[in-house]
Amino acid sequence: MRPTVVVVGAGFGGLRAVRALRRAPVEVVLVDRHNYHLFQPLLYQVATAGLEPEQIARPVRAILRGQKNADFRLVEVTGLDLAQRQLVTDAGPIPYDYLVLAVGGETNFFGLDAVRRHGFALKDLPDALGIRHHVLRSFEQAVLEPDADRRRALLTFVVVGGGPTGVEMAGALSELIRLVLARDYPRLNIKDVRILLLEAADRLLGGFPPRLSEAAARTLWRKMVGDPGPYADLGGGSGGGVSHRPTRPADGQTGPHHGRADAPGARPSGGVRDRGRGLSGARR
Repeated sequence: MRPTVVVVGAGFGGLRAVRALRRAPVEVVLVDRHNYHLFQPLLYQVATAGLEPEQIARPVRAILRGQKNADFRLVEVTGLDLAQRQLVTDAGPIPYDYLVLAVGGETNFFGLDAVRRHGFALKDLPDALGIRHHVLRSFEQAVLEPDADRRRALLTFVVVGGGPTGVEMAGALSELIRLVLARDYPRLNIKDVRILLLEAADRLLGGFPPRLSEAAARTLWRKMVGDPGPYADLGGGSGGGVSHRPTRPADGQTGPHHGRADAPGARPSGGVRDRGRGLSGARR
């Protein structure tokens, strides 16, 4: 009897492991809580209506169709029994001889509980669709709102995290509003719309060379109005500005707002961090 290799997670790492074993003398079982493989780098495009969900997701079974030694199980992983060599799931245990944990990551809120409770993460299709629906609903509510201050709050969107995802999200949201929603909602004053990009460090894209950080800040500004200068506050009173503000979201400087998309960073899923205590925190 051939040994069984169980791979947890149908992301890039999990699928790569499964494909690497296609000629090995083993039986491969891939498990995931979703029946699709997601191209996460383009989630922000779904959140801003640039792409539809089916354009960045592909059925796992279709990917594995030509691999005879691979099978797929749609289950939720709830724990790991190392002594019995079993993966604990909501559909019962799955025995293994070898186990590959490729559960991916989860949003790291860096201890900012208010951000976790009130913001939108961006790690999966439901997250992206939730952001899209919230933006459109905010515009619909703004049309009906007679109070100017409340209307401006409805049209203020905060992106937390100035890494690649946050920068892409802020830029794409700006394009959606300027190029599409401004035409669809002619009764609204586009100058009431603000997109604030908050970053705790002193520049955007901290893992990249400074010249790229400066280029990103200039590009974000050009998508709206004004001349920011290096690392300037790009919000101001010109309306529709993109703000790179070197501050933590908890400092209360953003003013009233109605929508917040959070891309502060990532960390290993809870199940990987606490492997000996189970996989209850895993995203996959």
